[in-house]
Amino acid sequence: MTGDLRLEAFANRLLSYHSDVSTIEGIASLAANKPARDWSDNDFDAALLELTVLAHRFHRAEAFARVKGRPNGRHAISIVVGLDRTPRLLSRDFEITERDRREVLDIARQISRLGRGAKTEVVLAALAQVGSELISSELEPTAKAI
Repeated sequence: MTGDLRLEAFANRLLSYHSDVSTIEGIASLAANKPARDWSDNDFDAALLELTVLAHRFHRAEAFARVKGRPNGRHAISIVVGLDRTPRLLSRDFEITERDRREVLDIARQISRLGRGAKTEVVLAALAQVGSELISSELEPTAKAI
């Protein structure tokens, strides 16, 4: 779906994951770009870092995949949030009807006014914090920790 063959290979390996050594070694070898038998000490650290990068790209692609293909008249939104150096990511996807769109825009304008003059990263982090709190507080089955 992404057109990124390496990310697709990572996703396929996760799809067929078994907790045996050869499966784990295959995922790590993909991340390190070389078979485990040819690894040096630095390759282990590089593989760990690359696994984090691949996981992040996978979550991002998954978020976009949820948005794709929604019917007209509805606005699909997907949020993936990871904060405070925790491995837990919160994910929520939902649709906004055309009827609710005006309220969405009103709240967005209020947020824009509050964030005026602040660094973009600070405003986005504040939005992520609020989103995380909202997702964590709800008990709907569509909200899930990843």
